[in-house]
Amino acid sequence: MIHKTVFQLFHELRNPPRNWSQITDIAIRKNYKKNDIICRAGLHPENLFFIKSGVVRKYITDNSGKEYNKFLFSSNHVVVSLTAISTKKTANFNIECLTDVTLYEISYSKLRNILKNDLELSNLYTDMLHHFFVIMEESEVEKVLLEAKERYLNFQTRHPSIINKIPLFHIASYLGITPIQLSRIRSSLKKVTNF
Repeated sequence: MIHKTVFQLFHELRNPPRNWSQITDIAIRKNYKKNDIICRAGLHPENLFFIKSGVVRKYITDNSGKEYNKFLFSSNHVVVSLTAISTKKTANFNIECLTDVTLYEISYSKLRNILKNDLELSNLYTDMLHHFFVIMEESEVEKVLLEAKERYLNFQTRHPSIINKIPLFHIASYLGITPIQLSRIRSSLKKVTNF
């Protein structure tokens, strides 16, 4: 299973992009408080976010007001309403801070201008998008093919630091199960480890 952060991918490069400073020059460090919304559904997003610390959720709300967590992101991940930002449509998702968050905000229009003029950075961005789509596809497949317990164990392996930082109902929503189901799964796992 391929689950590396964007920063891990950059660190693995033998020859980091010589023009990487063009990206860092347009990145603005920002601090947000728990419950702050950094991207609101119905609006036109203009930025990508590289999370330095904290946890955010990307969620959608149905017509009755019920929220569904589609992704949970923590340190060293990129979060964006990709469809909205690249098609210049309004966002379908909200992105909310579940803890205090420090991130780097990057203007998509400034980034596009840099990428148009730098093939090396453009290729790196394409690789990042491919990586993002792999994660999205794997997540969707898991939600259909794996049992809830397996999904939780995979989540626990990939995101061990998130579990104790946010309310469990957010994790349950992300996994596509009820909080009661998650509680039962966690209880059964504790019984197994106590033997």
